[in-house]
Amino acid sequence: DLSFLQFTSGSTSRPKGVMIKHRNLVANTTAFLGPAGLRRTKDDVGVSWLPLFHDMGLIGFVLGTLIVDLPVVLMPTTTFGRSPRLWLELITKHRGTITYAPNFAYQLAAKRVGEKDLAALDLSSLRVAGCGAEPIRAKTLLEFADKLAPAGFRREALLPSYGMAESCLAITFHQRETPMIVDKVDPAELRRGRVVPSAAEGAIEIVSCGVAFPGHEISVLDEADAPVAENVVGQIVARGPSVNDGYYENPEATAESFRDGWLWSGDLGYRRNGNLYVCGRIKDLIIVHGANHHPQDIEWVVGDVEGVRRGNVVAFSVLRDGTEQLVVAAEGNSTDAARLRTEIARVVSENFGLTPTHVAICAVGALPKTSSGKAQRKKTKQMFESKELEEHP
Repeated sequence: DLSFLQFTSGSTSRPKGVMIKHRNLVANTTAFLGPAGLRRTKDDVGVSWLPLFHDMGLIGFVLGTLIVDLPVVLMPTTTFGRSPRLWLELITKHRGTITYAPNFAYQLAAKRVGEKDLAALDLSSLRVAGCGAEPIRAKTLLEFADKLAPAGFRREALLPSYGMAESCLAITFHQRETPMIVDKVDPAELRRGRVVPSAAEGAIEIVSCGVAFPGHEISVLDEADAPVAENVVGQIVARGPSVNDGYYENPEATAESFRDGWLWSGDLGYRRNGNLYVCGRIKDLIIVHGANHHPQDIEWVVGDVEGVRRGNVVAFSVLRDGTEQLVVAAEGNSTDAARLRTEIARVVSENFGLTPTHVAICAVGALPKTSSGKAQRKKTKQMFESKELEEHP
């Protein structure tokens, strides 16, 4: 029977109602909290600030914890937004063992926690610090781990994950209690769809999201829908009891994403030594002069420019005179706008060989995001083209 409708975030299209059946929900929660997942124990305590209108909060810390009988401590999302330190204080107070958050939350917490706060924190009980819901950046998680190490945080607690609303929540998990795996690859080869390890300074770091759960399966396909070899980029597809039957009253979208028992994710990725690495989304690809560029790679480099609000950068392409051209929008202070435009154009050129046709320096909060903190590239592009994007002069 239908349990509930779970609407997609709408980051690349109009939200669609995913039809979650009871069997899908039980299959997914018992998988990600079972022996091959988080391995729920009698001593576990979950701690979360995630909004309950998002799948990671609703399924991960309410429905899933009810199904496996896991005690959980919830705090309001707005409280986390005002003071990320309180998330860590709650873990300390309740001896939390499992928590989860998107990439941006770890970045925010590391930035907001001061040296004097560390003495009052004890994160030694935390055995799982999961990350998902948006692109995962190795640098962000490792900075968090290093910053919180004096408070007892262990790097082995970091658990990168991959999932979709169409599969309830989780699809793959990094192996619990093992160091995070990071691929350093040649960016030029990646743009051609090939994965070539690189130790060069400009190498791109991609985090492993692990393997599928027992009874579930993933594959990576080329444009002809044929499986590709390891170290070749293609579309990620998944199947298994967690995958639902389609979208509510939307047969066209259902036919596009659900075929022969497989879920077509629209995400790009590759496999290496059995692990899944996620590169980006097919519809978000920036194609300039025949080369594919993943927007999050550009966004992460721009986010490191001094004065740019990290995590508040959007890269996309626009059609000008019949050719695709790059636009970069970033949040920053108006007094810094001229310098930021020059600096952003420089780092993009140095790292990707691209010259942005326009760099938009926007007011704080001007760039649209989804409820889980993902950049809304399509909406940002629409706002830019309709001249609705609030830019500093």
